[in-house]
Amino acid sequence: FLRSRLQKSGNSTHLRFHSNIRYHLLTPMPSAEFVPQSLIIGFELEAHAKDGERPVIHPSEEIIMVQSGELDVIIGTERIHLMEGDSTLIRSNLPHIVENTTDKQMTGISVFTPAIWFPSIRRAEQNG
Repeated sequence: FLRSRLQKSGNSTHLRFHSNIRYHLLTPMPSAEFVPQSLIIGFELEAHAKDGERPVIHPSEEIIMVQSGELDVIIGTERIHLMEGDSTLIRSNLPHIVENTTDKQMTGISVFTPAIWFPSIRRAEQNG
């Protein structure tokens, strides 16, 4: 019986879907013995960049915390400005985009609960 799973610093899985953002999975990947019920991802977003042109939608709640720099979280017409140390919670299935409008790269952490393993993420349909 596996009681815990260690994820060593420097051994995280790195993902890049867009050239402007890098993801680091801080939660161990699912295995035959263990499927984590929460997902923690570190991310870096370049200056003057978004995580995509269309909003992302997923069935999990997401908590975003800014570690360094600043970040805007856009949900519909609402723009939430986060500074270093700030966090926000995005309810499940709400289309959203994150954007760095500053001249410096920013870093942050996202926590998804329940965990989403990437096939569960989709982009909102493009209008018009």
